[in-house]
Amino acid sequence: TPGQRPLLGATPAELRRGGFADGSMGPKAEAAARFVERTGGLAAIGALDAAYEIVHGRSGTLVRPDLPVA
Repeated sequence: TPGQRPLLGATPAELRRGGFADGSMGPKAEAAARFVERTGGLAAIGALDAAYEIVHGRSGTLVRPDLPVA
């Protein structure tokens, strides 16, 4: 959409408020949110070959229980 912007970090609640379509990012966002809620760990959404960049906040979306205060 014209209002799209990168989402490099999010909590499960923020992902769910994102309104991702079921045929698009919706299932990925929901799976990541559930994983983080159930394990307290981190989840990453993005291309496998960009794993390093995702973990360092430069690509994809890193989902964590609580976002650090910047």
